[in-house]
Amino acid sequence: MFSKDYLFEQGARPVLYQTEEEYALLPEELQYKHVKLELARDPKVDWSCEREWRQKADYLNLDIRRTTLILPTRVDMEEFIHQYQMSMREIGNSFLGTFPQVLWHFIILEDLGFVIC
Repeated sequence: MFSKDYLFEQGARPVLYQTEEEYALLPEELQYKHVKLELARDPKVDWSCEREWRQKADYLNLDIRRTTLILPTRVDMEEFIHQYQMSMREIGNSFLGTFPQVLWHFIILEDLGFVIC
């Protein structure tokens, strides 16, 4: 999870909800932003409730101080931390000895009362 400010700074923008006919009118460099919206058809196609943002890039440079990971359980969080620490050791990152805690911020769904099957 990221703030809109952070995403905007990275070049992300809201998608364009529109018909397939409107998609064809988009310049090629904007077509990645298209999401199908068909309210006049049965059944309707409407993803606009997602309020999606996209960034066209080969990779996303995550600033862990501005990133929140949403995970189902604390077990998943512990596994993530373990895997993260293992990968940092493999690449020889020395900050793990300086910072005993992982700097990621987490929201754990089970802590909020969501039951994940």
